[in-house]
Parts: sequence; C-alpha cells; structure tokens
Amino acid sequence: MMQQRAGSQIGYGLIPVLALAAFQALSGQQQPDALPNPISAPGSPWGFDGFVVDTPAEGGWNSMAKDAHYAELTKQFASGVYGSALVDAHRVGVEVQDSTQLLALTREIQTAVPDPAMELADYLAEPVVADAAMCVRFSIKFDSLRSTSLAPSVLFARGISCARPGSADLVITLKYVLRGPAVDLVPGADKVADSFLASLRFAPSDPSLLRRARVAAGQTPEESMQLLLPQAERGDGEAALLLGDMYLYGRGVPRDYRAARKWFEIAARDGRAEALFNLGAIYDKALGVERDPAQAIAWFTLAADQRDADAQLNLALFFIKGDGVPKNLAAAEQWLQRSANNGNTRARRILAEGKYKQL
Repeated sequence: MMQQRAGSQIGYGLIPVLALAAFQALSGQQQPDALPNPISAPGSPWGFDGFVVDTPAEGGWNSMAKDAHYAELTKQFASGVYGSALVDAHRVGVEVQDSTQLLALTREIQTAVPDPAMELADYLAEPVVADAAMCVRFSIKFDSLRSTSLAPSVLFARGISCARPGSADLVITLKYVLRGPAVDLVPGADKVADSFLASLRFAPSDPSLLRRARVAAGQTPEESMQLLLPQAERGDGEAALLLGDMYLYGRGVPRDYRAARKWFEIAARDGRAEALFNLGAIYDKALGVERDPAQAIAWFTLAADQRDADAQLNLALFFIKGDGVPKNLAAAEQWLQRSANNGNTRARRILAEGKYKQL
C-alpha cells in the first residue's frame, strides 16, 4: 500500500482569491469536480507551505479543496445556514510595508462582491499582531438584494489576513463565513470561529536553506543533513519531513526506519500530509515496527482528511480486505470515489473494473 512520495515544494505561485467558489459552496451549489470529504478529526492541524492552521473544532465539516496554499471546508447547519472555513495564501504583487497598506489591501479583497444578488452592508477591520506577524482582523456583512424574499439571505464573515514573515508579498487569509436567513442562530459559532482564526501559526522555515538542502541531498547528503538537522530539532516540520524522506528511502544515507519515523512524527505535529501518509505506510508495511493496521488506518485517515488521494486509496483497500477493520464494501467504494476524484488513476481503474465487489 505504500507508494513513494515526492517531497513537498517550497514557494507560492500566483493564487487568485477563490471567492466565487466559496460563495457557491455556501449557497449549496457544489462545484462539479468537488466531492465532499468528511473531516474525521476536527480541530487537527493541517500543514501548508510555511504555515499551519487547525481545522474548525466541531463535527460536521467537509473538505472541498486542499493544497499547499488553499483549503475550503464547508458545513450545513440544522438551521439552514451554510458555513465555510477558508484558507488562502496568495501573492499580492507588492511588498507589504506596514499595517496601513495591509488594511487597504485587505479591504480591497474582502469587500469585493462576487454574488450579484448581494450588497456590502458592513465592514470593520483593525491591525493586530498574530504569531509575531503583521495582520489585519476583519468582519464583513453582505445583505441580499432580493427584497421580495420571505427570508432574505445574510452573509457574515470574520477573518484575519497576515503578511508572512520574511515574505512580505505573501498574504495568508483565514475566513470563517456563515450564510443563511439567520446566521446569528448558529450556536457556538463565535467560539469555533475564534479558535479557527487564532490557530494560524508560521513555521520556522528558511525557504532558501530548504532549497539548498534539497539540492545537496542528491550530491552531498552530509551537507543536507547539516542544514536540516538544526531546523528539524527546532520543530520545523518541513525540515523534519525532508529528513524523514532521506532515512525512509535511503537518499544519501543508510536506510533507517526508526529515524524516519522519529522525524515524520515531528512533521506530523504540523499536519504535514506527506508525513501522515508515510507514518501510515510505516505501520502498514512493518518498517522498523511491528505491523499495526489500526495505527496505519489512523495515520492514513488523518492524511485522507486533507484529500490525500493515496491515503484515501489505502483506506479503501483496508475496507475491501477487512484488514484491521470489518470488511465494508460500501465504505471502500466511498474512499475509492474520493481517491479517484482527487486524481488517483489506480482508484479509477479499480472502480471501473468493479472486481472489488466480488471479493
């Protein structure tokens, strides 16, 4: 079940603010290429390039998208309210020099109305410091323009935008959004939103050092180790992930599964999906440990929460075989569909052939 995984990539492309997709999700208009992925471990850390965010600490959320720079989670509340928790890291094209500039950029982005059926009703923002970063905390409200509606829709969002330390043209935004006829009737929403917005923290990574370490890994692995070790010991999940990869695959160093597991566990604290997957593979394949399907499933499930297609495929195989869990073809098919939807060609082939139904 283990597949060799490529290390994560440092650096950000130009990522537009995906406001329209978020509004579609909040309206119940699911994107055709997005398959809801239930979050099994609410409140768990998710790793992105250079920062970490905790998912909302309540049940019922689904992941609609996740990559190194963006995540979209949605939830439908019993009151008919739709919720969305968004993470978006993008380049703004300028170096953010001070809070006044960040306030202006945040207002420009957040007050844009992507839904022509709504209008801006209120916007408040103030500069704050979060995890030693220059940030802006904001709240925004949009009202429905459809005055004839019996229950006019309201959209209310709270968020925080921060200039990433060391990369002042990168702005990371977390936003907790509620849309519906009465968004103030969602119990506990303020507490969940506060926890989500306060969870943003920046990794102590040095992108240039990590790039040098990657280059050195294939040519002078001793230099790569010297670069990575101090960073990983300080809790840098990216450096720990690279060290784990080196030991797991014997890249420039003798294979050492125990050392690999140690560094992957450190990277897993930052929610690095690659580390979560590799820990699952270690327990599945008994690499330096006794085989433990329950541990493997637990780690694969955390990676699958982040829409990791390989982890989702592996969970399907556990359910098909009844390995560590009761055999459950319905659950297997759900994981196969999620994996296929996230681009896994093997999952697509298994679904198309249908042989798993006869096992």
